[in-house]
Amino acid sequence: MIKWAAPDIGSLETEYVLRSLESTWISGGTYHDFLESRLSTAFGGRTVLLCSNGTSAIQMAYQCLGLRAGDEVIVPGFGYLAAANVAMQFGMIPRFADVSPSTWCLTADSLKAVVSSRTKAIVGIHTYGSAFDVQEVVDVANHHGVPVIEDCAESFGSSIEGRWLGTFGAIATLSFQATKNITTGEGGGLVSSDESILRLARLYRSHGVEDRRYWHILPGNNYRLTNMQSALGCAQLERFEAFKQTRLRLARLYRELLGTNQRLQLQEVPSWLDPVPWTIGVRIKGKDSRFRDLVIARLAKVGIETRPGFYTPNQLPGYGQHQIQNSDDLASSVIVLPLHTKLTDANVKFICECLMGAM
Repeated sequence: MIKWAAPDIGSLETEYVLRSLESTWISGGTYHDFLESRLSTAFGGRTVLLCSNGTSAIQMAYQCLGLRAGDEVIVPGFGYLAAANVAMQFGMIPRFADVSPSTWCLTADSLKAVVSSRTKAIVGIHTYGSAFDVQEVVDVANHHGVPVIEDCAESFGSSIEGRWLGTFGAIATLSFQATKNITTGEGGGLVSSDESILRLARLYRSHGVEDRRYWHILPGNNYRLTNMQSALGCAQLERFEAFKQTRLRLARLYRELLGTNQRLQLQEVPSWLDPVPWTIGVRIKGKDSRFRDLVIARLAKVGIETRPGFYTPNQLPGYGQHQIQNSDDLASSVIVLPLHTKLTDANVKFICECLMGAM
């Protein structure tokens, strides 16, 4: 079976994790602090606070911004629903904005159609390693006095003129889950340069305790990442440039082999973005979800694991109905192909041949 995703764990990861165990600092520790420091440098000096996963990072972001039940949060109609799910758990109201039919990401125009005086935060998702137009979206948000949260779970390392995604909004969230560009198994991070936000994030991350042991300044939670996981992340970060180049090479090969097929539409990567592809999404033109699911089943029979695109709130119970036609079209026709550093060029050629044969 050619897996859809596979973590790339080598001897360096093993060495660092064993060192963390031998140090007996298995919760907090030097690897945790070092990884935060290295990531902060990568994000242009913005502070990165590690946490238990990307969803925890979103929850901390909402808490640090003071969002409450009844507040409206705008999220894209096509994208992983973590931000919407957390909002609903807090009693907030997610408002879904449509996405571009080419980049599959939030647009300034779709944002303008749903933003209002009730909007308290905007979450933009950089889907599959591509990006929404951060400057245009931030401009609209600033006009309405609303903070932007960049969900960078799928775009770690993608940049604009050397500036990483995650440094344009008020807050960014990261994921280091097993399928991501670098992994700590599970894990995530919150990125910001606002000291008031960062102080609150540190409190919410550790039960509201600051310097005085057992003194709870506010009702926080335990969102901490362990030193063992951080050791894994340190090794992954050291190897990230090699991971990036492999992902770029494989993505280029996919585009060479599939880009001229008239039955397919590949996700567009904006010309101004230096991407680190997380995965490869293709849309099967003129077909519905039943045909897309049939293609997924046919590929599985020949040993290729693929995934559907994200489902939209209109397709799921409990999320309401929204005017997001582009998102609904994508959700019914996108298939997501394998992309990870253990793939070979021969694997990619085989996947493309089988995909075209399955249609």
